[in-house]
Amino acid sequence: MTTTAVHVGVLGPTTIKVAGQEVDLGSLKQRALLAVLALGEGHPVSTDRIIHALWHDSPPSGVTTTLHGYIASVRRLLEPSRAPRTAPSILVTAPGGYALRLGRAGTDVAVLATAVERATTALRVIPETQRPVAAPQHHESLRACHDDLAQAVALWRGSPYADLGDTELVEAERQRLRELLLTARTQQCVIELAVGDHAAAAPTLQRLTTEHPLREQLWILHAVALTRAGRQADALAALQQLRDVLVDELGIDPSPQVQALQRDILRQDASLVERAPSAVVSAASVPPRSIPSFPWPLVGRRAEIRSLEAALDRAAGARQQLAHIVGEPGIGKSRLTRELATLAAHRGFVHVEGRCSPDDGAPPLWAWQQVLRAVAEVCQVEVPDLAATVQDSTAEQAAIQFLMNEAIAEALRQAAAVAPLMIAIEDVHWADASTLRVLRHLAEHGGRERILLCVTQRPDDGSGATLELGYAFARADATRLDLVGLDATESAMLVTHVAGARAEGVDGRRLQERTGGNPFFLSEVARSRDPLGGAATAPLSELVAQRVRTLAAPTRELLEAAAVVDRVVNASLVAAAAHVEDASLIDRLAPAQAAGLLVTEPDGRLAFAHAIVREAVLGAMRPVVVEQWHARVARALESRQLRGASERSALAYHWREAGYAHAGRAWRAAVSAAEAAREVHATEEAAVLLAQALESQRLDATSADIQRYELLMQLASARRVAADWAGAAAAVTQAIATAERMGEPELAARASVGSVEGAVWHARTYGTVQDDLVAALRRALNNLPAGDSELRCRAMLCLAVEAYYLAPPAETDALVEEALAIAERIADPRLLVVALQLAFSARWRPATAEWRLSTIRRGHEIATALGDVHLEVTCRAFLAIVLVELGHVDEGRELIGPTIELASRHGILTAVTILEMLRAPMLLLSGEDEAAEVCIDHVIELAQRVTVPNMDHATAALKSVQVLWQGRFDELSAVLTQLIANQTVPVDTFVVAMLLRVGDVSKAREVFDATFVEPGDRDYMGVIQHCLAGEVALGLGESALAARTYRWLKPYAGRISSAGSTTIMGPVDAFLALAAAATGDLEAAAGHADDAMHLCDKWGFHRVSAWLEALRAQHRF
Repeated sequence: MTTTAVHVGVLGPTTIKVAGQEVDLGSLKQRALLAVLALGEGHPVSTDRIIHALWHDSPPSGVTTTLHGYIASVRRLLEPSRAPRTAPSILVTAPGGYALRLGRAGTDVAVLATAVERATTALRVIPETQRPVAAPQHHESLRACHDDLAQAVALWRGSPYADLGDTELVEAERQRLRELLLTARTQQCVIELAVGDHAAAAPTLQRLTTEHPLREQLWILHAVALTRAGRQADALAALQQLRDVLVDELGIDPSPQVQALQRDILRQDASLVERAPSAVVSAASVPPRSIPSFPWPLVGRRAEIRSLEAALDRAAGARQQLAHIVGEPGIGKSRLTRELATLAAHRGFVHVEGRCSPDDGAPPLWAWQQVLRAVAEVCQVEVPDLAATVQDSTAEQAAIQFLMNEAIAEALRQAAAVAPLMIAIEDVHWADASTLRVLRHLAEHGGRERILLCVTQRPDDGSGATLELGYAFARADATRLDLVGLDATESAMLVTHVAGARAEGVDGRRLQERTGGNPFFLSEVARSRDPLGGAATAPLSELVAQRVRTLAAPTRELLEAAAVVDRVVNASLVAAAAHVEDASLIDRLAPAQAAGLLVTEPDGRLAFAHAIVREAVLGAMRPVVVEQWHARVARALESRQLRGASERSALAYHWREAGYAHAGRAWRAAVSAAEAAREVHATEEAAVLLAQALESQRLDATSADIQRYELLMQLASARRVAADWAGAAAAVTQAIATAERMGEPELAARASVGSVEGAVWHARTYGTVQDDLVAALRRALNNLPAGDSELRCRAMLCLAVEAYYLAPPAETDALVEEALAIAERIADPRLLVVALQLAFSARWRPATAEWRLSTIRRGHEIATALGDVHLEVTCRAFLAIVLVELGHVDEGRELIGPTIELASRHGILTAVTILEMLRAPMLLLSGEDEAAEVCIDHVIELAQRVTVPNMDHATAALKSVQVLWQGRFDELSAVLTQLIANQTVPVDTFVVAMLLRVGDVSKAREVFDATFVEPGDRDYMGVIQHCLAGEVALGLGESALAARTYRWLKPYAGRISSAGSTTIMGPVDAFLALAAAATGDLEAAAGHADDAMHLCDKWGFHRVSAWLEALRAQHRF
């Protein structure tokens, strides 16, 4: 392991990262050991000094032996891959002691020092650092320098060398580092002033002058920042405060520089009034947006506020920031966001927000529609019409989604050029897939925009969508805050603030125990009639219900109607549903507002005080009453004759919730809403709406079979586009059954052929066949008219693919041959490409590799000429796979990268996932662990989004290959256990081979005797199964198995050993050598081994070479 792969942190408690992963250092002694070695900065540290650092003046008996034990433990943590009996390269023995040999950036201290050193050089382009102005051509380099400083400053986590005592040497180093940190923060401010980011500099300088009141330079820079921001009076007041401090503390007057600055401010000197050149429009011209105040102050959350303030400061410095606030309902996520908005407003930010809705009636991108409207209104910038953005494009489905995401991002960038922007997206646990896609896009494509994007979310339930958002935010270095309840003191303080004198003598510990410190629950207790007594034990819903029951019946009915519609009160819709005048509605709801059930939003609308309040109101209503209100709301919506996306989504939701009596209206409204979702290419939402339509249609006695068939076909198509292959297959099966019930063979055939088209992997779990679908395809072919037709061609090929694990190769080949002949005669280029792709899948077995290569090359040429990106990506994926399979590794590698880029750009996630799985093991075999880690992480993330059969097994196998080739044998057992648990593909031979590689021969023999099955030869697993059988035969002395394996493998010399597109293990020749050696033919084994070594050199598979060399030495071939 190289030293650059190890990073030690001492700017706080001692930490260590190895290959980018944080490692638990364990005991305090080990942390102190690493800290005292890091303090030596690569120079030898004496044993006596180390012992004193660990045990002070009370070392135990046998201390030297104990120290050696700690040294050995830390060495294992620093170099987990170091082979036994090899010398350490990081924590080394030195004359008289030990030394820690790290790279230049091996400690956070070194990173901070380097950043300050580089900044000192960079600041030479600023003529006057007390009144900084930089020429425009230097802005980019200065901002880059500022980013480096910000990253270095962020490494500071507390008192440096926190695990060491307060010796004179340690204290001196701590003081040096504090000065270094102050220098770095000051340099950040100088750069911000020089490039015109005064709004970012001013608050930081205010804090610095508070922390270091005797540093004149900080006061000077603060006054300059205030002056340039148009706050001359504040600047003069700051300099007066400096004068007072100096006179009181030191009895001296300010320096001549301070006095000159004071005079220049009064004279409005040009060096102060003129701002550094900038293309950024001042935020002063942007009208402020109101942020609602709260009737009581924020309690607790000091650390969280500090973290968010730091993110604000970084965003003000033109570096997009993300904040992710997570916590249970009522824990204070929204309150913290509003506090952040207030802080942002004081720094000149514009605050806009969007809120995700728990109701299915919200249209796709609802939160972003709210944000864009606010941005257009406040910042006076053009924002995209989302439907027009996609309708004007001729690109593929996924490409359009990308274009739409980028259009939203560009609108936000333009707004941030007018004024720094704080965007809050609330309740993303309720977000639709399209909203989450935009969030991921912003996280992945953020840059030097003055944007702080803050999202709030309830704890993840394990579903893929929000987990993936968390991954994206983590990769973008988001500030994540996981909120917990208030402590006893804070709980008592909050109740006292809310209840006033009624809460005198409140027991904070009891409150905290009963409520978990949940601020909303605490506020409900405080509002109750008995904040000191039984209220603290009542359910939250009951506390809300008590307040609802105090309302008069007319107010209560309107509150129930409002709860059915949305969290924010839609006054006109509620009034229409309740048959009251719009103008009187707010007055009628005033008692609910007085009771704290409703609050006023920033835009003046009423809203429920919290989602929990709305949920409690709905929960207290009788189901029949809820259904009646939904029907009344739906009729009110219909009467408006509005058919926008939001109205269509809302109408579908309300008719569905109105009960089975309105099922006919519900399914038709859901189909209409799905069309609206497709218009903005919200594919996942469209599939969900169509599935809901299907459920409602089942309850509609008036619907016909043909309507059900059409709906099922729409659903299958939507699910395929959304990469839900299992869901698409289920819809296809139902569509076939419906068509056959109608006696329509052509409709049955048309449904059947949609089951596998466009898939890179087979759409069924390994070794299984969907019997009803295969039978339906056979019936369709029998019932279709004789002669050439597109439908017959596609049905034959789909049958060949669906029967892949069942039909004999001769039957498959006959179907493929006839279908391709039909496609050639019809001469439709698009049909021919689809036919060639399906033919590749149907004949995917080792013996057809050369045929598959020529077939898919032709398909690729036609797809490229057509300009169909999806067809082209699928062809390129197949082409890369078969090139690698045949040993054309370099050509395959050259194709993988650009294809992943193209597929990613167009959102073709299945292809991206499969190609990353193809690339990762080749990187591992070449020793490129960091690049492989990136690939594997990407695969694991994407696996949450694509529903491809065998994905769990494939990712588990990939992890096995990773830990194997990285020599992490202690982890291999757990990974193999996971692989066996997810077994949908035969892995027994793989497990036996892995056990042999880690030296557990007895366990390998046990598993072999219990589970071994002769390798198959009719599918894509044939080569790897035979290769591993050859390795097992050598390890266990199974000469008969070795002979069979050798005969089968010999025609495939020169190829790659892989499981189709995954689990690459090296050249087939290496395993031929093992099989030959197991039969006793050492001469043949040596020849194959030489060929394998040549291929490994050619392909760069250095780890395979080393493994094979070891086996050659052991078995003498």
